[in-house]
Amino acid sequence: MLFGLIVVAVFFSQQWGTSTWFAFSAEQVVISGGPFILGMGAQSWIIFALNLFITGFSFALINSFFAAGEELAWRGLLQGLLVERLGVWKGLMLLGFIWSMWHLPIQLFGYNYPENPVVGSLIISPVIMIGYSFFMGWLTVHSKSFIPAAMAHGAGNGIQQGIISQIEIATPELYVYLTRLFTSITIGFIFMYFLTKGKSKGINPT
Repeated sequence: MLFGLIVVAVFFSQQWGTSTWFAFSAEQVVISGGPFILGMGAQSWIIFALNLFITGFSFALINSFFAAGEELAWRGLLQGLLVERLGVWKGLMLLGFIWSMWHLPIQLFGYNYPENPVVGSLIISPVIMIGYSFFMGWLTVHSKSFIPAAMAHGAGNGIQQGIISQIEIATPELYVYLTRLFTSITIGFIFMYFLTKGKSKGINPT
């Protein structure tokens, strides 16, 4: 959810586009669309944050059932094998790349990147998935389970994607892709730091 709102905030601040769901002011947020559990209309920032959390958690929980199969393979099985053989950095980077290539056929047909399917599929998607891979890896190590990663995956497939897809852009769609890319790189570096500084038990940082 935070990832989606960061992308929206960048577009607002740079005047690259607006959200068809949200209108922001210093005092409140007006929600005009979307499946928000606490309703729509004008809401204080506190109610908006609560609404976003409850809705996002609900979608993450529902979508985690669909994401569990993937995450059982990626985080439940493959992550441990790759990290054991290659170390944290190389192992999680390779996992993110494999994760991205899993989606390559539908991406090349324009599902995620309709305006730039080749660049999106072969450059942007792998980098985004590698950034996510460090976050998902951190979740899995700390919980000793793939289930939190499945919930995060479900959130990405649900409310986060909904927030980003409702941006009415005044620029080429590549701006959305690049904003997502640089945000995921930042997230990746943050959780890469946590993992490789030995703050995560049960993982070899070499």
